[in-house]
Amino acid sequence: MLHSLCRLNIGHWSSPAASIVRGLKSPKVDKYRVVRAGDCFLPLDQQAMIVNYIDDMCAALAAEPDAIENAGLRDVCMLVMSYQYAFRPGQIARIELADVRLFSTGAVHVAVSLIKQKDNIKRIRVTRRIKREWGALFNELVRRRDSGVMPPEEGVPPRLLFGLKPQGVSRAIMELTEDLTGEAWTPTALRHTAAQRLADGGISHVGLTEFLGQTSDRIANVYFDTSPAQAQRINEALAISPIYSNLAKIAKTRTIDKAMLLGLPADQQIGAVPHGIPIAGIGGCGLGQSLCFKNPVLSCYTCSKFMPVGEPDIHEDVLESLRPVVTEFAAASRYDQHSPAYAQLKTTLDAVRRVVEELKADRMAEDQT
Repeated sequence: MLHSLCRLNIGHWSSPAASIVRGLKSPKVDKYRVVRAGDCFLPLDQQAMIVNYIDDMCAALAAEPDAIENAGLRDVCMLVMSYQYAFRPGQIARIELADVRLFSTGAVHVAVSLIKQKDNIKRIRVTRRIKREWGALFNELVRRRDSGVMPPEEGVPPRLLFGLKPQGVSRAIMELTEDLTGEAWTPTALRHTAAQRLADGGISHVGLTEFLGQTSDRIANVYFDTSPAQAQRINEALAISPIYSNLAKIAKTRTIDKAMLLGLPADQQIGAVPHGIPIAGIGGCGLGQSLCFKNPVLSCYTCSKFMPVGEPDIHEDVLESLRPVVTEFAAASRYDQHSPAYAQLKTTLDAVRRVVEELKADRMAEDQT
């Protein structure tokens, strides 16, 4: 406030007094308090909702491209850039059509400028490879923009890919995340979540600094300080860590009983033998296993179309059966957090545990009533 008084020459305050104001001691402010507290991180179930939505949009695009509206296609592509790559709204808004490279193999590369550099003359550009399964969304977006069926917002140059100003990018992402998760998450929150995801996954300080487009690793250190220790990661992978006894609800449509499960078509009754462990009777699928491109059982617990049987004992058996497999993969990979099998099993076991907790909580609530 004193700086404003000096700048506006109000009362006895004037510009020469600004140097005195700058010398005054002020309370210490932790710029990264939100990160240290973890308030800005999306819960695991809401991250699963976002990924499932992007997958669903890809499936809808493959089935009938014209059924997806321009705004919906644009927003999901911006969500990918924010959720997967932690880009700021200004960076996303400045992406040009010429920055997107489409390959005949289906690969998509996007070049983005790092905007918060101390030296604007040395401002650099980084290239990010879009996840192969999501590349079709960007192919369709570029096609519509080139054909002119998707005009940019008023006042926005037509060369820009998304056709929005930075404020419009933020607003669109917040509205979309609110529709998906019930909470309006900002691009900044998605950026923090992406960084913490990598820190938890074992990325190096240099790698995280480069991912965030920073010149100093001081910011990366904050995420590593927040990241759990190795022993805690193993407990987390085994779904026994008390840290993760959260209140997040598993992404599912509804629970069903055994009679309803037996009444479903055979294709909608989930069953498989992952890693030699026969698993059946855990629930139903709203889509059908023959139409699902994900691995049955290991992905069902993180899918929004999953209808688990309302018997916690069944899911506890799955949890106990898969824990030795996680330990085996963890030891084989020397606890490498980047091991795909280890990461998939870790996510699955956490999802199974949350299903068990939620079903037990529902049963206790019914008993009390």
